[in-house]
Amino acid sequence: MDKKELLLERIEDGDDLNCSEELEIFELSPEEAENLLLKYVCNHPLYPKAQIKMLSLPLKIAKKVLIKYLENHWLSDEAQLKIFELSPEAAKELLLEYATKSEYLCNDACLKIFDFTPEIAKEILLEYIKENCLCDDAELKIFDLPRDIAKEVLLKYVDSYYLCDDAQLKIFDLPEKDAKEVLSSYIEKWNLSQKAKQKATSLGWM
Repeated sequence: MDKKELLLERIEDGDDLNCSEELEIFELSPEEAENLLLKYVCNHPLYPKAQIKMLSLPLKIAKKVLIKYLENHWLSDEAQLKIFELSPEAAKELLLEYATKSEYLCNDACLKIFDFTPEIAKEILLEYIKENCLCDDAELKIFDLPRDIAKEVLLKYVDSYYLCDDAQLKIFDLPEKDAKEVLSSYIEKWNLSQKAKQKATSLGWM
């Protein structure tokens, strides 16, 4: 019995594979690995090292396996960060798939989103924040995006989440028209911090 047949037999028997055995799956051809993984991940999470190997498969296969994997499991922080080592287009596709599954990104992965071009970052952020908030540092990074993109993301974000105190103060660094628009949307749902309220009052905006 060769390696593929042995692995298939164990997977079909519902056995848990150890980390070394999971990694053996990736020694097969990408197509053979895909077939085994689609069976295995239905009921078994992968070790972080195997998750990273999964994301290194050809994009079409990696995306298909990831979709199946996220039905029942989540990615480790290491695997999330691995996505950003792929080509920008591959990373974008996998991150959009990840975001549509309402999966939470670790803080370091959230910050990595801003390493993409502003347009790609916007696309990922607008999908991600439909179901997930950002860490404080990532909220602050929104203000580093080009003006129009920052405003669009902020308006979408504050519709569902409050901003940390430092991010509230950053609103006032936007061009006045944009700042007033974002502030108006924000205070419809959330209370301002004491410092932000004082700033708005001093400017005659409240």
